[in-house]
Amino acid sequence: MHIVRLALVLSLRASAGSADVRRSLRAMKGSLAAEEHRDSEIPGSSQKCAEITNQGSHFSLDMQVGTPQQTLAVVVDTGSRPLVLKSCTCERQGSCKKNEGKCFGVKHSATFSVAGSTKPLVKMDLLHPDAIPVTAINYGSGQVVTAVGSDDVRAGKVSAHMTDSLFLIVDHSLNIPAPDGILGLGAPSTQSFVRSEKVKLLNVSSVLVEGFPTHMASDAEVQEHSFLESAGINRFTMCMNSEHSSMKFNVPPLEAPMTSMGTFHWGLGLWGISVPGSKLVTDVGVICDESSMFSPEQETPCGVIPDTGTTFMMGPQAHVAILMAELCATWPRCHAATKGNVATSLRTFQELLFNCSDWMSETEMDAIPPIEFTLAGKEGEKRKVTLPAHSWIVQSQIDDDYVKSHPDEEVRSLQQFHSLQQLTTSQDRTVCTAALAPDAPMITRTNGPLWLLGLPLFLSHQASFDVTKSPGMISLTDAPCSDCAKSRDLHSHVNSVKSRIRTASSKGRVRHPSDFQGML
Repeated sequence: MHIVRLALVLSLRASAGSADVRRSLRAMKGSLAAEEHRDSEIPGSSQKCAEITNQGSHFSLDMQVGTPQQTLAVVVDTGSRPLVLKSCTCERQGSCKKNEGKCFGVKHSATFSVAGSTKPLVKMDLLHPDAIPVTAINYGSGQVVTAVGSDDVRAGKVSAHMTDSLFLIVDHSLNIPAPDGILGLGAPSTQSFVRSEKVKLLNVSSVLVEGFPTHMASDAEVQEHSFLESAGINRFTMCMNSEHSSMKFNVPPLEAPMTSMGTFHWGLGLWGISVPGSKLVTDVGVICDESSMFSPEQETPCGVIPDTGTTFMMGPQAHVAILMAELCATWPRCHAATKGNVATSLRTFQELLFNCSDWMSETEMDAIPPIEFTLAGKEGEKRKVTLPAHSWIVQSQIDDDYVKSHPDEEVRSLQQFHSLQQLTTSQDRTVCTAALAPDAPMITRTNGPLWLLGLPLFLSHQASFDVTKSPGMISLTDAPCSDCAKSRDLHSHVNSVKSRIRTASSKGRVRHPSDFQGML
């Protein structure tokens, strides 16, 4: 999960006694009943469904963990595999801020156990406790140090027991607030996301988790099973292009699937990025076409990683600059403003978007051209996907107080990505930005330069994944979303949000991709 943010995650009793557990279970019955309309089985099929929520910079899913169940809103992330939750220990020792989301209290769960042990933590001998294994996971936003354990987990109607594969954040170096959790939905792979030898943040021997000692985890103590694997899920679909966004589990075989090229991440080949109708002539021709292949070992001109945990689309700086110039040349308002001077097109495009409150209308949004990506699977299956402007233009509210209170991340990102020397205003102002960000070049031997296709791809297409066997398969369609509710089966076509500009959450930040080790 690589997270770039625009206006973009154990206050504990000594023990969860049996009486407390029974009272908590009774209290939860009403709230669970109220959630039934959000999380349901699809009538007439074996599919199960859970609603997901647009948080601006990412989408979240409510997961229930432990006994009695504790609900946390976790980031849905196709760029990683482990299920990671924020431990209340992280808040107690000051590494995680309080009142920023929720945390999982292990002593409040009668079914939580330390990795390698079958005895629940609440029944552990306090005089001779087992040490809790600790390991590390790297994301694009930094490292999290996690304690490893086991417990029951539920997402909608899908349940699993995460045996030695529940990772609880006890410390982190993220450049964003630690989320409630991260639900890894990454590709099936034999490579590990978890790295015990790279715990950089703390002296493990001095850390206590709920008063219990810790030690560096061994490979035998960590079972890196994903939630999907533990729950027996073979295929799933994510639909984010509707007011009622959802995840569906155990869906039918994929429609026109592309075989993933990645051995660590979901990955596809990229055989061209273009703007329909563009007449701009550049030195490189079409971005990522066959003529750009520089090595006989290359199988594709470029590569793509589809990642729900990344807010923007990210690619090599030269590619992003050319793409923005082509968008400007093809957008009548921008082309007219440049008077045909290509040298000024990049800055003009950025400034027009930033001042979108001056011209914003549905008609003008429709005039901004889409971006086309020609994708291909490992077996040569090609698919052209079109991303309309509404999926990659982000709207936000800023004022002088916002600029002063967000100097290090959101404002710098706007200045850096959009060449704006100053962001100050004395009153609330609506601004827009393209969710296109230059990134340090990531060059792979067989797939060339990499692009990260974040939320814009998922906001314009329904994405399905098959994790039956490695390397997995991916399908992208513009099929309508369906609601999870039993009492309705509403459909909302992509076109119904055609002119809606995505609004960045005031509480979110741009999210960057997970720690990339290359597609191959």
